[in-house]
Amino acid sequence: MTMSIRPAVCIALAVLTGGLAPAVAARAQEKAPTAAPQPAADATGITVKGTGEVSVKPDITYVTVTVRSTGREMSEVALANARLSRKVVDAIKKGGITDKDIILRFASSNGGFGGGFGASGATTGTQEPQLDLSSTIRITVAKLEDAPKIMETAVEAGALGRMTLEFGASDMKKPRDAALKSAVEDAMSKAKAMADAAQVSRFRLVAMTEGFSFPQVTFPSFSFDFDRGALLSTGAVGVAAAALTANVTLRFEIVP
Repeated sequence: MTMSIRPAVCIALAVLTGGLAPAVAARAQEKAPTAAPQPAADATGITVKGTGEVSVKPDITYVTVTVRSTGREMSEVALANARLSRKVVDAIKKGGITDKDIILRFASSNGGFGGGFGASGATTGTQEPQLDLSSTIRITVAKLEDAPKIMETAVEAGALGRMTLEFGASDMKKPRDAALKSAVEDAMSKAKAMADAAQVSRFRLVAMTEGFSFPQVTFPSFSFDFDRGALLSTGAVGVAAAALTANVTLRFEIVP
């Protein structure tokens, strides 16, 4: 004789669950104290944001030139590129640039084929595998007006005419401090205006936070084919000042 006990087990579980659930819930309620509602940190007082902006004029130029060598053997190409790079560096140094202001990097190496295509579309040259090695030389020029001469010297020594011109400022601490000071003054002015409007006579600073990002300034950069006369005539070296912005958040406590 076979007897199924599954319904009985289900009924027993239902009874046990139904009997235990109220007790467990009651015990959980007894153990979990009711937390008193807490006011938000900024629920009272005055919170304001301030912005400060100053103008930063670049006083440093960074000139990047490229030295390229090609050949069939890597050792041959590497040696030729090293010699040509040294020639360019030596020429630049004669113009008053020191070693600490010159950074030489081997940028890229790739394979290709010599020769090219004629007007009719037929191939010309040997069409043999050819290696191409390029290195870059980055020169820090302290005086903006000296940049065209440095570029001309590099090209005459063997660098490619295609180059990059970037700008920077030698001292960023002063403009950053000035931007932050201006931002704080802006926030203080806003807080006073808000307090006056709400007829709050007394309040004091309790917290001050700088913006999410550190104040930075971005100067423009140019990539171009070198032409000293055109560069001087367009005034590209005389780049205009850039804006440096700082943000702060101030929180004040209202004093009774």
